[in-house]
This record gives sequence, C-alpha cells and structure tokens, in this order.
Amino acid sequence: MMKKLLTLLLYGALVFVLTGVCFGADYYTVTTNSLNSLDHSSAYSWEFNLGSVGYNQATEDISKIELTFKNIRNYNNYANKLFLSVLDSPDGVRDWDNSAVLQHNTVDGYYDNNNNYWINYFVTTAQSKSNVGNVSQLLSISNLDITPNDITVTFDILTNSVSVAGVDDAIEQNVRRTSYSLSNTAAANLSAWAQDGIFELGFDPDCHFYASGVSLKIYTTTTPPGQTGAVPEPETLVLFGFGLLGLSAFGRKRFSSMG
Repeated sequence: MMKKLLTLLLYGALVFVLTGVCFGADYYTVTTNSLNSLDHSSAYSWEFNLGSVGYNQATEDISKIELTFKNIRNYNNYANKLFLSVLDSPDGVRDWDNSAVLQHNTVDGYYDNNNNYWINYFVTTAQSKSNVGNVSQLLSISNLDITPNDITVTFDILTNSVSVAGVDDAIEQNVRRTSYSLSNTAAANLSAWAQDGIFELGFDPDCHFYASGVSLKIYTTTTPPGQTGAVPEPETLVLFGFGLLGLSAFGRKRFSSMG
C-alpha cells in the first residue's frame, strides 16, 4: 500500500512539473507614504522601475494595474479636483522631466504655479517643454469630501479600459457629488509605456488631500522564451494537473487489476 501511495505521489509531482504549475506571485506590489499629503501648490510623480524588483520584460506581460488610495479625503468640503496621469520616460532610463536617472519607488515634487484651478500640471508642462517625456491624463476625480474613502482605480491592459471603485461612497456633505472622468485612450498609453517596467504616475491635486497610504499592484502573465502569448492561468494548470493525476491513478489501478 505504501509503495502504491509513493508511486502515486511521484506521478503527481511529475505532472505538476510538466504542466509548469507555479504557486509563486503573479503580481508586484509597490507602496508609498510619500503621497499621504497632496498639497494644492505642488504636483508629484511616482517613479517605477519594475526590473529592480524582478520584472522581466522578455518573459512577462503586464495585464492589469490597480492603484489604491487608502483613506483619501479632502481637508474641507469645498470644490476640488485630483488629476492622475501616466508619464513616459524620454529615453527609458531617465525620469519624466529628464532631470535624473529614474529610481524605483521614488516620489518627486514639483512646484505648481498655476493660479487657475482645474489645470493638469503635467499636461501643460509637456505642452510647453520639448525635453520632457510624454504625458497622458488617465483620470480626474472631483469633489472628494472630508470623509476618508478607499478608492481603487483599475487599468485593464488587455482591454485598454479603466474602472473606479469607492468613489460612489464619497458623497459631499455640501451637496456636491463626487464624480470622476476616465480616459480609455490614456489607458492604452499606459499599456504601451509600462510594458518595459519603466514609467511614472503623475498626481496633480487642485486642493489639499490626505491619505494613509497609496499602493500600486501590477499583475503580470508569463510568456516562456520562444513562445508568443501568455501561458494559462495557474488555476487552469492546477485543474489540468489534477486531471492528469486522476488519469494516471486510474490507469495504474486498472493495470494492477489486470495483472
């Protein structure tokens, strides 16, 4: 009996190896507290170099990106707006404004001297300067109130679409309803600019916002060298492995009964 059990386990191990099942992480998570206070007189860029945390462009494709603001709120109930943009490196090495080598999980601050509210600092800067990287506005959120909310923005790279969760709960106490505006075109730019693992997100607050943490989760699919397209999801491989395992056990039992 023990011999049969050990043989069955060996069959199972072989099946899992051959099917490539791996229970390792299929996403990268980056968090920062440097965006916990977003002042209206500043704009901020959050830099990412995923290669420094193990991302391999040759074998991985980014499939989805989730940006989460934890307990974000405005300091009062006046009208306000928060712009979110994707920023591209000018050369794949330097940061968006071409001032230094891009550093993973670093936040840079810029003085925003626009006296007129509702203007995206990064968009206007890219329009006026020729030596900076490309900019595409992903999202604007209007009229957050003083009540903390968890807001998650999801960028589906496969469909070039954007969705927002949590904003519907952020209702203004002074009758202003929180709203947001999305750009699927910008999501397509995010897909193109982020695939090498080097990109930035730009935050331009036109009021003063507070949060207790901002995180970015980058989901990836794996493409083995020499293949095109992503491999099946781990759950699919597990089911396939168990199916082969069952067949091998059934075949061995039938073979033993015939002998």
